[in-house]
Amino acid sequence: MSNDFQICFMRDVPAELYASAVDFAIKERRSNGPGEDRLALSRSRLWQTGRELRIRFLDGTPSLQGRIRDCANEWQRYANIKFNWVDSGDAEIRISVGDGGGSWSYIGTDNGVIAQKDKTMNLGWLYDDTEDREISRVVLHEFGHALGCRHEHQSPAAGIKWNEPAAYQYYMNKNGWTEEQVRNNILELFPENETNFSAFDPLSIMLYSFPAELTLDGSSTGWNVILSETDKGFMSRTYPIEGGMLDGFNTTEMQSPPMTSQELTKRANFSFPAPPVLAVGLNHFDVDNGHNVRVRAVAEQIQKTTAEVHLSQWGDTKAYSLGCAWATFATDDPNIQVGEFSTTDDHHWWEPKPDTVRHINFPRAWESGPPRVVVWYRMIDLDSGKSYWHTETRVENVTADGFDLFISAYGDSVLYSGTAVWLAHQQNREGLVSGSFSTTDVRIDRHPSLETQGHVELPSGAFSDPPKVYVALRGFKVSTETNLRLKVNVSNVSATGFDWHIDGWADSLIFSGTADYVCFA
Repeated sequence: MSNDFQICFMRDVPAELYASAVDFAIKERRSNGPGEDRLALSRSRLWQTGRELRIRFLDGTPSLQGRIRDCANEWQRYANIKFNWVDSGDAEIRISVGDGGGSWSYIGTDNGVIAQKDKTMNLGWLYDDTEDREISRVVLHEFGHALGCRHEHQSPAAGIKWNEPAAYQYYMNKNGWTEEQVRNNILELFPENETNFSAFDPLSIMLYSFPAELTLDGSSTGWNVILSETDKGFMSRTYPIEGGMLDGFNTTEMQSPPMTSQELTKRANFSFPAPPVLAVGLNHFDVDNGHNVRVRAVAEQIQKTTAEVHLSQWGDTKAYSLGCAWATFATDDPNIQVGEFSTTDDHHWWEPKPDTVRHINFPRAWESGPPRVVVWYRMIDLDSGKSYWHTETRVENVTADGFDLFISAYGDSVLYSGTAVWLAHQQNREGLVSGSFSTTDVRIDRHPSLETQGHVELPSGAFSDPPKVYVALRGFKVSTETNLRLKVNVSNVSATGFDWHIDGWADSLIFSGTADYVCFA
């Protein structure tokens, strides 16, 4: 990166506000004790988990503001913090852009004691023509500060052997800093009793780049422009998701179509006291019709804070792209149970049946009566030599003790194998609603249509804020004359409902599609 002198400097509250800042931090969150994790993070300046932070731009073009906002929102995927971007009024974070005054942010809750007329974050060298990599580097770093993170190279675990005379000369010349600023921003380690840390992370977004001539052992680092895996995991544990969480994966995130790999993997980050359960479902297919459709999504290596989610094809299948979603819940959640069933639990794949039925017994009977049960496909192996890919999984005969799960193929369709994931939850539970929607709710299935949409109205009072919506496919009828291109998603989610979309593209012939959903707070 050419502008190697453009680095952030620490922004502490003025001395006269220090007592107020300490008081504000304690009132905001009392549980800022020491931890076992590594990211250099101020123990006394963390926001309350689940906090909504209002953010307002003081200047900058709409285009640049949008790019900054998109980068900053990445933190929300891993921290239970909500960013509310406002156009006016009070805001905890107030951003000035492109004024040349360097890049900096107040740390965590220190933002809460700065007068509303003053900025709390400065992005001084970001402009409309700034490269995306630089915007990502700067914005993720400064918002890390706003969430309570300090510089990684000043962590007590950093162990960097600085050539101090060289470092003073370098940063005083490059940045115009005083010796005190170099010491405070580069060389001085934070006291162990003021930070949470363990191992040093050389890939952290909170780490400065520094050249080899500044260290006695010749060590150096480049510019980190994205969140590291330990950044993500640590922030998930610092601001843990409470209850369920939602995420997704599309192979285009890692590989442009077609898929040249048999399997692609994404790490899921979360925070639970014990390994949770992941309900995984397929929500996107783009598969060549010249070979059978053999695709799967699966979660493996599930730990307390991470899991590996795989999207794969096998045999001679040629997938251009695949997608899935998953909802993550505590294993001991008394209101939710998750399981799965595969046709191969009933018969060999080479002996396909048009209908496979299995009675599922709940691991725990529901004392409150029959629960709601929804279901999705996470694996299918469909013959492409027939007229249609036409399959469905569904549940019937739900009682407090169990239900019947069906996996079916219709007409001349042949399903060699299929795996369905089911989720059961207590009915009338606050903050949890599930259901189903289908293209046949709004049109007949005798004629194909590339785009179909509808609306789901949620029960009155079920949610006070827009819920998370997990949706995946449980059935479809698509002609094999052209490639299988089908996806499901939702939009315009509010506390009262959402719009759904079941779409194909290009020349695919979509006769019908059916999806189940779960909404949770």
